[in-house]
Formats: sequence, structure tokens, C-alpha cells
Amino acid sequence: MKKILTAFTLVALCTPLAHAASIQEALATCSAMKDGTARLACFDQLAKDFQEQTDAADNETGATASAPSNK
Repeated sequence: MKKILTAFTLVALCTPLAHAASIQEALATCSAMKDGTARLACFDQLAKDFQEQTDAADNETGATASAPSNK
């Protein structure tokens, strides 16, 4: 039951990120979270959303992103 409640809470808290007017607002929203697990999930979702937006923009322009090498 606790896992279900935590998952529901994370979804509810991260949903505003989709409508954040700026990256600063989204970061502030995540930073303000008291629960460490929820805060981490918020930042993870923010990073995922940013990557998806970047990928979509790259697809529209025909650009391709390459992963940095770890040499």
C-alpha cells in the first residue's frame, strides 16, 4: 500500500513539471520537495522530459546527438 501511495504522490507532484513555464520553475519545484525519494523522482522526470524534448528538436532539424565517449 505504501508503494502505491508513494507512486501516486510522485505522479501528482511531477505533473506540474509538464506545464512549468521555465526550467528554473521546474528545478525550484523539485528542490522544494521534502521527501528525498519524491525529490529524486522529480529530478529524474525533469531530466527525462528534457531529453525527450531535445531528441524531438533534433529529429525536427535532422540533427543527431552522439553520446560522449568514456575514453
